[in-house]
Amino acid sequence: MKGLRISRIGDLGLELLSEECEVKINCAHLDCLISARKCEPKFSELRIPSVRGLRKGYVVHVNGVKVLHAGPIARPTELPPADVLAIPMGGFWYLSAFEACEIAKKGPWKVIVPLAYWVPGTRRPFDTENMIKDLCRGMIRIRASKFFTVNFDHTKKTLVLVSVR
Repeated sequence: MKGLRISRIGDLGLELLSEECEVKINCAHLDCLISARKCEPKFSELRIPSVRGLRKGYVVHVNGVKVLHAGPIARPTELPPADVLAIPMGGFWYLSAFEACEIAKKGPWKVIVPLAYWVPGTRRPFDTENMIKDLCRGMIRIRASKFFTVNFDHTKKTLVLVSVR
């Protein structure tokens, strides 16, 4: 499972990189599309409740790691199990930090990657990184970086605050 690097692209985008495979989940206009280079990853499409009806989310298998990208999720809903959960936590068009942290606490995911939250320099009315840290406190360790290499030797869930590239 080691060797998979995760990075964020924009508010909702995610990049999964390994020596064997490069997968991008690009989200624009509240819908997500998947593309790959150097491989054909196994993935399944989900229908996620958003502010504009049902939109795409994905479960992707890369380098032995199962990643769930919850797409532009806007209402709490049952999500399938995976090793990594990438989920919007910004509120406004998406789940609030409170709603997303509650889902993360109850689920089987080992690594949680918040998406679509407010960062300095943006003008969107999203929930902030500090709100996410506070609401997810106690059950999760906090890490910050531009890339995160997946490693599942954790005794607790890990909240990974990955900077947008």
